[in-house]
This record gives sequence, C-alpha cells and structure tokens, in this order.
Amino acid sequence: MQINKSTIVFFFKRELKCLIDGEKNYLHDLQFIIEFYLQEVYKLDSPRLIRDNKEFIFSNIEDIFAFHKV
Repeated sequence: MQINKSTIVFFFKRELKCLIDGEKNYLHDLQFIIEFYLQEVYKLDSPRLIRDNKEFIFSNIEDIFAFHKV
C-alpha cells in the first residue's frame, strides 16, 4: 500500500492538533488548581498536614504554568 503526501500531511495535522489541544487542557487544569484549589490550601481551616506541606506539594506549580503558557 502506497501512502501519498496528502495522507501524511492529514495525519500529521491531526496529531499536531491533538498535541496542542492536550496542552491547552493541561494549562486550563493548572490554572484551575492555582486559582481555586491552591487558594483553599492557604486558608487556615485546611487540613494541617496539607497546610504544613504546601510548599513541598505545590513548590513550582506556578513556574510550570508560566513555562507552558509561553
């Protein structure tokens, strides 16, 4: 079976779109964690175990978000 150039381009574009959509979803999820979940962790009534370890658990999530947002 011979594959022509237009078939290769079609599959390449489809896979590239899938990759870009995945990255957009990843950014959306990170932003949600930063804006909502992380804010809850900083509240005084959050579980002590999480509150005491928040720097370890979420140490660079904002840096990761900024890197992927570019």
